[in-house]
Amino acid sequence: MKFFLNAKGQSKKDEMCIRSSSALMVVLSENDDMDSWINTGRSFERLTLYATALGIKNAHINQPCEVPELKKKLQKILSAGSMHPQLLLRLGYAEPLPKSLGRSVSEVII
Repeated sequence: MKFFLNAKGQSKKDEMCIRSSSALMVVLSENDDMDSWINTGRSFERLTLYATALGIKNAHINQPCEVPELKKKLQKILSAGSMHPQLLLRLGYAEPLPKSLGRSVSEVII
């Protein structure tokens, strides 16, 4: 896998994705604790359900929020002060992707 996945290649792919996006959105929180993570997830769910109803797609570009040195750079770029970047999302209109095949209800409910 090391021949296919590397930092330089991932950065190039992320840059192409970001440049092709209609918008980027960062979700920030006052604290960086479990309650903040849960509330971020709840906000993300509400936002993406509403966006999906409007036909707007979303995708995570979350490495800058997960890698400590990148997170500090993102905070500085955003002038976020003590706020913590929790999610970085690409938003925009896009062609639908193929749907994955799901199992029938009888296969998963006893």
